[in-house]
Amino acid sequence: ESFGGGQTRLGLEIEGTFCMTRWLLRALFPRDQHHVAGFHAELASRMPPRGRVLDLGCGANVDLAGYRTSDCEVWGTDFQAHSSLQHADWFRRLNADGSIPFPDEYFDLVATSMVLEHVRDPDAFFSEVAASFGQGAAGELYIVDFG
Repeated sequence: ESFGGGQTRLGLEIEGTFCMTRWLLRALFPRDQHHVAGFHAELASRMPPRGRVLDLGCGANVDLAGYRTSDCEVWGTDFQAHSSLQHADWFRRLNADGSIPFPDEYFDLVATSMVLEHVRDPDAFFSEVAASFGQGAAGELYIVDFG
């Protein structure tokens, strides 16, 4: 079923890439109707009042932008700049090898949503994330449960 502008009931075609809509996420993951609400509830409970937060695999760089304050930097990073990238001054492209383009021990919180299922080498991914943590930092991962 088409809704115009390239959008269908199954997703959205943007410059030759397919992006899932919330409708499709709900259709594919019916037991997880409020995955976004749950993810943000966990994030809010761990969000530092001041410090640095990384949205690893940020896509358009909008999901965590609301947590940015004068005391809390919120950065987004991904392999490429999304065609609808927002807050470009708070975005850095991942290095070609997948390494995070910030110094080690830079972040107080690293969040990633629906990224791990795309990672070729999970051990390397977790090592890179661990290196980005500062003293006492936290991580929040939301992964797809196909079970």
